[in-house]
Amino acid sequence: MRIFPFALLATAFLAAGCAECTKLGCIGGINLDLTGPDGEPIEDAAGTVTMDGTAVDFDCADEAGADFECTQGLVTIMVDGGETAEFTLVGADGTLEVSGELDLDFVEDYPNGEDCPAQCKSSSHEVTLKESQDVG
Repeated sequence: MRIFPFALLATAFLAAGCAECTKLGCIGGINLDLTGPDGEPIEDAAGTVTMDGTAVDFDCADEAGADFECTQGLVTIMVDGGETAEFTLVGADGTLEVSGELDLDFVEDYPNGEDCPAQCKSSSHEVTLKESQDVG
């Protein structure tokens, strides 16, 4: 009967070493945190982000598309990687705009822990839209 306590102790030891994974998902890609000149989030922006010759058009008035997602001034363009991206963005009323190029630096994220699935890579950038030159 001395084997039984040893078996319980071994089972408890092995169970303690097993990590349970949560089932959080994540969206990888280019994250653009859009603000206006006043520092307030720009929620209904539209634009184009081009990376490696592939253009992704988005309109946050639609909230989400196959290649993008918009949430409270944050636009995520769903891509797997790259080195640079060109962008042109316009505010919903057309009075704010910006264009430029981003150097992408993708960082890995493991929302469920490093030993669990749902690993994402993202490159995050703050972008400030400015008053359009054409507005009188």
